[in-house]
Amino acid sequence: MLYEWRTYSFRPGQAVRYLEAFRKEGLPLVTRHLPMLGYWLTDAGRLNLLHHLWVYRDLDDRAACRMTLGADTEWVSGFWPGAAAMVEAQETWFLSLETGSPELEAAVAGARGVREAPPGELFAPGMAMVEFGGTGEPLAGSVATWRVVAGERPGTRVGLARWPGLPPSLPEGSAERREMMRTCAFSPL
Repeated sequence: MLYEWRTYSFRPGQAVRYLEAFRKEGLPLVTRHLPMLGYWLTDAGRLNLLHHLWVYRDLDDRAACRMTLGADTEWVSGFWPGAAAMVEAQETWFLSLETGSPELEAAVAGARGVREAPPGELFAPGMAMVEFGGTGEPLAGSVATWRVVAGERPGTRVGLARWPGLPPSLPEGSAERREMMRTCAFSPL
C-alpha cells in the first residue's frame, strides 16, 4: 500500500472557507476518483494547515486515480479553480506503513467510493494529533505510524492518533513536532 499525506497551507481565515466549499462541492467529486482516509485542520502547532491522507495500492494505482480526476471536468473546470485560489502552498509525502490499527484497516477497506458530507457541523467531536519525527512508542490512541518514503525528510516517522476529547498526557521530547487537529465530520479517520 502507498499512503499519501498532503498538506495545504492557507492565509488566516481561508482554511474554513475552503473546507465549507469542499464539503458542499469538492468531496463527492474528488472521492469519485481518489480513495480518502482522512481530513484534518490544525488547531495547535503550525496553524492554517489542512492535512489529508489518501491510500493507493501502489504508484500505478495513484497515477490512474489522479489521471481520472484530472479528466473530470466538474473538478477541473468547476470546483478546483476557485478552491485552488485559496491554497497558498502544497506539500506531499509518500509514506510506508509501520504500525496500523483496526480503525485504519476499516478506513482502508472503505476508502474507495463517493462520499457525501453528513449534515450538521463541519468538524467531528474529539481531536487528532499528527506527530512528526521521534523514535518512541506510538502515542496512546494511535491509528498508525508511517515512514516517509518520498518528500521532505525521507525516513521521518509520522504518527497519527485520535481521542474522543483532549489527549492523554503525552511523552515529552519524543517527537520533533506535534500538531493538534480538528477532524472534519466527513473524514473516515
